Amino acid sequence: MRTRIFVNEATSVPYKVADSFIRNGINTWANQPVYTYVKNRRVLAMVDVVTPRFRSIQQSGGIVNNPMWKVSYQRNEKPSNVKGSVGAGLDVCSYWELNCVVTAGFNYDSYITPQAAVDALCGQYSSDSEIAQTSAWANIDVSEMQAWASIGEMPETIKMIVDLLKQAFKLTLAAKRGDMKTLIREVKKLRKFDTYADAWLLWRYGVRPLVGEITSLLKVLDATPIIGKRQTFRGKYNLAAEDVVTKSHVNFSAGGAGWDFKHTEKVNATFRAGVMVQIESSINSGLALLGLDNPLEAVWELIPFSFIVDWFLNVGDVINAIIGNPSLSPVCSFVTETVTRTSIVQCTGWSPNGDTQGCFTKSLANGTLTVEPGYSNTFITCKRRVPLAKRYNLPQIRVKLSWAKLTDLATIARKL
Repeated sequence: MRTRIFVNEATSVPYKVADSFIRNGINTWANQPVYTYVKNRRVLAMVDVVTPRFRSIQQSGGIVNNPMWKVSYQRNEKPSNVKGSVGAGLDVCSYWELNCVVTAGFNYDSYITPQAAVDALCGQYSSDSEIAQTSAWANIDVSEMQAWASIGEMPETIKMIVDLLKQAFKLTLAAKRGDMKTLIREVKKLRKFDTYADAWLLWRYGVRPLVGEITSLLKVLDATPIIGKRQTFRGKYNLAAEDVVTKSHVNFSAGGAGWDFKHTEKVNATFRAGVMVQIESSINSGLALLGLDNPLEAVWELIPFSFIVDWFLNVGDVINAIIGNPSLSPVCSFVTETVTRTSIVQCTGWSPNGDTQGCFTKSLANGTLTVEPGYSNTFITCKRRVPLAKRYNLPQIRVKLSWAKLTDLATIARKL
């Protein structure tokens, strides 16, 4: 295992939460504990495995499937400061000053090694990573088309096309005979919402799949699987979570006055998995290319509205990953995870909250109260490569919706 630290910078500055409370000329907070805040912290590190004669091993057909960890980290902090003066000679106080640093975001320095920090962050998104891993295992398939599913759906597809041809024939015949009454009646039908809905569904789930199957069949006529070779099948999943914004209030006075903070958390992650398989010489080329060597895969496809379920849960991928194909033997697998998290904490000001504390209210009344907003910003990107992709787990939530699919949902719901 090799650890490389490319950048390791840290600037820490001392501060006191309770900095000054001058009373009769004496700072009664002089002995308060001293803390430090991270003015600037930067880390760029990588942990990997060095394999001797890496190139020659690959060229001779060997497999090198090593783990890797990489982290880029930056943290910047500035205390929020409030202070005020009341006036000399007053028994309450003549001057006071407080500081506050809100600790938020990922703390790299709480982990001993770069590897531990990367594992801690990436481990929080293991379920998202498993979606990509299951997808890679499910994609182990050399077929150009799914003949079983096509055969099962053929009667419904033919009916949809026949209905379309009947409608076109009625319009053509009415126009040819000059039958305006029939022509107007049929044209009015075309203006109804249900007619547009039927046309949309016909295109999406009748004509378009049929064209795709014909194209795939043409590919089958020219294609042959790479028998005796290795091929890598891949899966990918992107996570782009909505920004999480929270607000908080931290008292700087026993009466409730204090700082107001806004915390924005952003997360983006990409998971890429791969499974390398050996395509055995025993594979039946014709059945494999047509998708006829795995009839169980078509069972799920032929269940009504199963495709809608797959828009929200990766049930189809899990089924395909479990079934597998005996002629496609897995050799190795891996998953690469990249997670970026940004945490931005801003002091947006202060709130009096009906405070009646003497020092605060007198400073406010005298116009000597000042607040200097601070911040605590953290940016981290972790990347790791795990040399083993999990084959399957329970179905995970995986929302895959486009405007076309949303239109499909609305149209299908209306037709039910």
